[in-house]
Amino acid sequence: MEFEVTLAEDYCLKVADGTHDSPKNTESGYKLITSRHLQEFNLDFANANLISNDDYEEINKRSRVDQFDILFSMIGTVGRIYFEKSSDIDYAIKNVGLFKNKSELEAKWLYYYLHSPLAHEYIHQNLRGSTQQYIPLGSLRKFPIKHPKLKKDMKKIVNMLDSIDKKRESNILIISHLEDLAQTLFKHWFVDFEFPNENGEPYKSSGGEMVESELGMIPKDWALSEIGKIAKQNGKSVIIEELKQHVPYIGLEHMPRGSIGLGEWESSEKITSNKTQFKKGDILFGKLRPYFKKVGIAPIEGVCSTDILVLNTKKETYYSYFTSLVSQDVFIEYCTATATGTRMPRTGWKQISKYEIVLPTEDVAEQFNKLLKPFYEKITEAIFETKSLRSMRDTLLPKLLSGEIELPDETEVTENVPVS
Repeated sequence: MEFEVTLAEDYCLKVADGTHDSPKNTESGYKLITSRHLQEFNLDFANANLISNDDYEEINKRSRVDQFDILFSMIGTVGRIYFEKSSDIDYAIKNVGLFKNKSELEAKWLYYYLHSPLAHEYIHQNLRGSTQQYIPLGSLRKFPIKHPKLKKDMKKIVNMLDSIDKKRESNILIISHLEDLAQTLFKHWFVDFEFPNENGEPYKSSGGEMVESELGMIPKDWALSEIGKIAKQNGKSVIIEELKQHVPYIGLEHMPRGSIGLGEWESSEKITSNKTQFKKGDILFGKLRPYFKKVGIAPIEGVCSTDILVLNTKKETYYSYFTSLVSQDVFIEYCTATATGTRMPRTGWKQISKYEIVLPTEDVAEQFNKLLKPFYEKITEAIFETKSLRSMRDTLLPKLLSGEIELPDETEVTENVPVS
């Protein structure tokens, strides 16, 4: 298999970037996407500002996004990449690199190439800025793209890598669906009070007895309480230098917004300051800017940033109830409202422990725990499979680019394909 190198400005139809202006936010209109909204398989529309139709049209004169375009984060965390598969696009971009491609095949090749060590090296060599790093548009246009000379060879490699990523994306969708279902069940049981009664029927709508409380009508035998009665801080402060071996490290940057599935971490090897130790199954809660809604279940043991609270329940019975509770928007709003500090607001255990709750009976909490625990186990399983598939892809990439591995004409990935 023969390769050649083509500069991005020649490989692509166009290499541009989004607006550098700051359009006025509006209550309705089109979404404005920046680097922080780029995720691997989707865009974080929930946290995007809206702009007017006039601003949208003006930005798109310079940098309209079309199907099979690649978006590239140019500022801050440089090198995040998003491949636009949809033909229905209703957003504009700001300070984001745009690679417009000649075909779907060439777009996918570029997408995978940008994940390779060769691409990462070029990005690192062309970073500018001391306070906030960025890569200039000129460097993106001169980006050297190594690719097979023959389209049939390009297609073989793309098909292989694409099949890996489709499985990864499927796992991420499974995690999302399980999280949505868990939240729906929490609301059904503990907000609508339609948990199953002794006959398996919805409690409230089947005439279950309700009593008055300061928080409104609640089921009989339930009580008003505080989070601190059922949960505790479970972390332990550690001096990194005293650890006998390197362990997984989770910082706020590794925690996704609005998802309890924590699938990213790094080694503590380069960490210098004191951290907090956590155990598998602990609930990690980002206390800095709590409105970012960074809450997740630790799938491993390790250490985390001191800007992350390590929490767990005093009794296993309330684990799923508590985990779902601290993921609720109303709880996040409480943490945001009671946070201290203006520029860098932080919440803390003192505020969290005082949050008022409607406490179910242990029997109901135990039923809910048995119902949801398999969800959390499946989420953790999907996380590890997704990481394994990504490792497979990242191991294959440099070997394919160097010619160390050549694929047969018909190559398909299965779950049992070895990495080496």
